[in-house]
Amino acid sequence: MFSRLFVKKHTPAMVAGSLIFLFIILLTFFWKKAELVNDSQIRVNFALGYIENILNQNNSISQEAEHLLLNNCNADTQHELSNLLLKRPQLRALSLARQEAVFCSTHPGLPVGPVAEKEQWRHDMLIRFPEDTGTLPWILLRTPYKNGTVITATDYYFIQDIISVVHAVPAIRFRLGNTVLSASGKNVTLLPDDSGIQKESHSKKYPFSLIYIIPGENATYLRLETGLVYDPCCHLRWNTHSLSAVPPTSIFPARYAEKCTCSRRVQTLFSAHHFR
Repeated sequence: MFSRLFVKKHTPAMVAGSLIFLFIILLTFFWKKAELVNDSQIRVNFALGYIENILNQNNSISQEAEHLLLNNCNADTQHELSNLLLKRPQLRALSLARQEAVFCSTHPGLPVGPVAEKEQWRHDMLIRFPEDTGTLPWILLRTPYKNGTVITATDYYFIQDIISVVHAVPAIRFRLGNTVLSASGKNVTLLPDDSGIQKESHSKKYPFSLIYIIPGENATYLRLETGLVYDPCCHLRWNTHSLSAVPPTSIFPARYAEKCTCSRRVQTLFSAHHFR
């Protein structure tokens, strides 16, 4: 009798308390989700600024190296090209070309070439796919002169650096015009994942954009093979709450293999493709 009276008397308070508790849970959930989205956007904006800064620096190469196009590839020309490269540590190589064939380059070994363009964008910027899938794609600034002579600037690490700084998102792709690249220099079609939201951020100054994924509760890690691809063998959970998950570029083979049934295959892939 007493319990019935107690329940009847305090039912409104209990209902109100339950609603408040449910409201707090929902508020916490959406707050965490908003934090994840905002953190991802901040890091992607940083990556956009990083690429724009590289392109701004590289645009000055054309003016400094224009006179070298009149020379043959002698010791003095090589020395000047090397000096220009030293001023820009983010570049891998500088090349001079005539009739879309490289005649002088700071790249070790045989000259990099040919440099036939696939698509043309503003600021004479283009993407060239590597013939060797074990290398990252190169972003080239192509400045044409008379008689088919061009200057190209090669950036080797830009996508890898972006992946390192944008560790709040498990996947990122680079889009120029109709060309979409992952870290492998190939088109990579991301598998359907209802737990992630695909977004795209555009550069205000240059005609490129970054496509990235905001991971959901069931999002899986991506393995760095020759690029960012979904791993059908090993499914590592992405920590969406603390944002402290290790980025794919810093996963050690041994640690990664411990959580996989196909550890031998994973170790082989990592030993075959070592990234800084």
